[in-house]
Amino acid sequence: MGSGLEWSQGEQRLAKNTLLEEKKRLESSMMHRDVELLKVQTALEESEDRCKRSQSRLDQARANVQRIEAQRATLEEQNKELREQLENEKAAKEIANRVLRRLEKSLQEVSAGEREVCARPWRPD
Repeated sequence: MGSGLEWSQGEQRLAKNTLLEEKKRLESSMMHRDVELLKVQTALEESEDRCKRSQSRLDQARANVQRIEAQRATLEEQNKELREQLENEKAAKEIANRVLRRLEKSLQEVSAGEREVCARPWRPD
């Protein structure tokens, strides 16, 4: 090396070559990082898309569950009403059967009385 601040042509060439090599290495490193950044950004966008699709499916599933729950509640209410109607009809049928048995008994009594009256010979008064 030269004295003081002066550099020889060889030293200058060496320094210049060293700087150019460092520049190329840094540019290559930057390009590699840019490629990696692009890959990461692409993966992130794909993940966000999958997340949005999943959220949409989840929202749809929740809406379906709410709809099904509402239908279930309606069916349970209808079932309750039908059971009550069936119980009322059973009670009415039991009452009707009791009335029918009483009427049949009365009819048998009337028929027995008629047979007794008819079985007696007729006598004019």
